[in-house]
Amino acid sequence: MYKGKTHKGDHGRSGGRTKAVAAAVVIVIVALVAYYAIGQGVPQITQTQLVYVPVNQTSYFKIFGYLVAMRLQSSSNYSAVLYASRVPVLLGPVSAFSLATGASASVSSAGSQIADINVKLMSSSSKGASIDVTPLPSTLAVGTSSTVSVLNPAALGSASSANAVTVVPSLTTAVTTSATTTILNTGATLKQQAIGIANATQVGTLMKKYKALYNSDTACTASVYGATYSIYYGAMPTVPNDFANVSALTPTDIAVNATLVSGSRYNVTYSLVSGSPYTRGPAVVVTVDTSLSSAVGTAFAGMYRGLSYATINNTYTFQSGIVNRACAAFVLPH
Repeated sequence: MYKGKTHKGDHGRSGGRTKAVAAAVVIVIVALVAYYAIGQGVPQITQTQLVYVPVNQTSYFKIFGYLVAMRLQSSSNYSAVLYASRVPVLLGPVSAFSLATGASASVSSAGSQIADINVKLMSSSSKGASIDVTPLPSTLAVGTSSTVSVLNPAALGSASSANAVTVVPSLTTAVTTSATTTILNTGATLKQQAIGIANATQVGTLMKKYKALYNSDTACTASVYGATYSIYYGAMPTVPNDFANVSALTPTDIAVNATLVSGSRYNVTYSLVSGSPYTRGPAVVVTVDTSLSSAVGTAFAGMYRGLSYATINNTYTFQSGIVNRACAAFVLPH
């Protein structure tokens, strides 16, 4: 092994800096050694596979030849917060996301806008979580889910390391924590946790169903809408219920965002995505207390203002029963 020489005359001036650089080099070397050690014998996932991840631990698998680390940061009986990254973590970003039981997210292990895995939370507890991992070939060009936050690690003492952080422990128990930690922004993590809690509520579950309904309505055409409308109303649609008016007003998606109110309270807002100012914007706001892991309030706004959960749910029940799903969101109950 090569040993560098020590210049006594420079020791007093640069001894501290030399130690810092040496420590940084050791961190990278140990991380890379851990990478190659972990890569041996790790399963290659080529189709949907169930993976169990203990809380505060990391599981490894290969997707399309890449070594992926999946860490369970926190878990409860109804939701989980996970991090995914290509190993070694020090060389790339981390994707952070929260899932309610039964929900899934399209995630990029490389931190890009194109997902390479779909992760579905099958079950969870305070001890761990079982997730279904499905490879997503790049040829499908599946975009990452809006609930996934890409966090750039503050590696080797960058300026962002001075912020409030959550430290993800070492990649393997054989390596010291200081050698392989990845520093993540606490604020982003708590926002994901708040969204996960809101998604698990009754109204959050309904919003996820509406999102799927709205996502399908871009395939609706004038002729198909007319045929669908006539089945339920006994006549072809006329102004103002014609295709041109209805298609302009019907939302195409629901976006979710969390904002800090104060302390541990966040407002999780479900906003309708629409080409019309009359139907786009915030529709439901769920106030969440992350310290209690529960929702503490719900308010309806915008297109849903003045409506009750029962009314909104009854509308969805009617629309979800329409055979032609592409135009289901276009037709309202009598």
